[in-house]
Order: sequence, then C-alpha cells, then structure tokens
Amino acid sequence: MSRTLSLQERHPELFAKHAYVEPAKRKRKVKMEVLCLSYMRTGTASMYAALNILDIPCFHSFSLLSRIPDCKTWSAALDAKFFSRGSPFTLTQWDQLLSDYAAITDVPATPFAEDLIAA
Repeated sequence: MSRTLSLQERHPELFAKHAYVEPAKRKRKVKMEVLCLSYMRTGTASMYAALNILDIPCFHSFSLLSRIPDCKTWSAALDAKFFSRGSPFTLTQWDQLLSDYAAITDVPATPFAEDLIAA
C-alpha cells in the first residue's frame, strides 16, 4: 500500500530556507537544458516532478511561491514583450531570472518560448 506524500514532500521548494536575492544580482549557476513551454493543465507539473527526480532543477509556476518578489521581474518581461513598456529581455536578464534552473515548464515562461529558445 502506498502512502500519500505530504505537501512538504511534494513541494520542497515551498519549505526551503534561503535568503532572497534580487534577479539583477544573480548569475547563472546551471546551464539551461530543457524547455517544456506548455500551458497549465497539460502535464507540466508531472514534467516538473520528473525533471527534479532526475536532478535537473526545474522552474514551474510552483517556483514563484518561494520567490514571490520575482513576479515583478516577470511582469516587467511581459510588459516589455506585449505592451512595449521597456526593452525586451536580454540573455543576461533571462540568465539572472532563471539562474538556478536547468529546465522550465509552465507559465509564466510559456509566452516567452521564442525568446528563451533564442537565448
């Protein structure tokens, strides 16, 4: 009989103790390897879980729960891309925002598929 995993076991990133560092002060720690740029409810959580089991640190919308202040940076990227408010994000800015991740699934990254592929 299998047991149900606790919330902490399913989403350890929500319980991780770490000091928040502004994206502009971050540097890429791992090379980006996987872009799974699908919308919600299309298996992105399963892909996220599988990639993390394989020790490929993955960004998913769950990740924002432990980095709420990053929402400002994601909003700036959306404003620049879709509303011409600011300059489109550069490779350096994407590396800073996603510095700890080798993979991406789910939103808010999905609308930036072309940008992230080019980066």
